[in-house]
Amino acid sequence: HVIVEQAPVVSVGSVRPGVRGVVSDVVVWVVSARSESGLVGQARRLAGWVAARPGLSPVDVGWSLSRRARLEYRAVVVGSGRDELLAGLVAVADGRVGVGRPGEGVVVGRVTG
Repeated sequence: HVIVEQAPVVSVGSVRPGVRGVVSDVVVWVVSARSESGLVGQARRLAGWVAARPGLSPVDVGWSLSRRARLEYRAVVVGSGRDELLAGLVAVADGRVGVGRPGEGVVVGRVTG
């Protein structure tokens, strides 16, 4: 026997006019550098820059970061808002998160090859 019914509606985001696809509440910020110490410095500078500009859109920052060079050492910070994203950057800047030491909403690694 087979029972056929309508699947439940699952909301994973919202649809906005003029925007293709699903808009999610999750934002990704990618920071890269030539060395792990350089990555710490980049995260520190970006955290300070964003903290000094409370009106910045996290989505706009993420878009701008996605256009930058992708260097060997990278930190990927994932969050649903400005505070979570800044906390991830500060964790990288303070050395609490690093290569082989992931944190909540943050992964740091080295790309080879």
